[in-house]
Amino acid sequence: MRHGCNVAIASRNEKRVETAAKRLEEKYKNVRCLYFEMDVSNEKQVEQTVAKILKTYPRIDILVNGAAGNFLCPAEDLSINAYKKVFEIDTFGTFTTCKH
Repeated sequence: MRHGCNVAIASRNEKRVETAAKRLEEKYKNVRCLYFEMDVSNEKQVEQTVAKILKTYPRIDILVNGAAGNFLCPAEDLSINAYKKVFEIDTFGTFTTCKH
């Protein structure tokens, strides 16, 4: 935004992403920051969010995938379901977001 780019940001936590968007728009007055609640492990939600972004902006020039899931524990204490969730977010979420 510092360089005049309009931005769209997303997070699973709508209140947090709304607050971040407002702060960014206050700091960078001449550009927009759209915000969305989105879970990268939900492909339908990713697809819908990208469609919403493209209704406002003509294209997405730069994509930053910053979503990550983790459980801070020794591997032997990590359940297979927890490991699958990390994979859904970190690997499949990154792929899905890039795909759409």
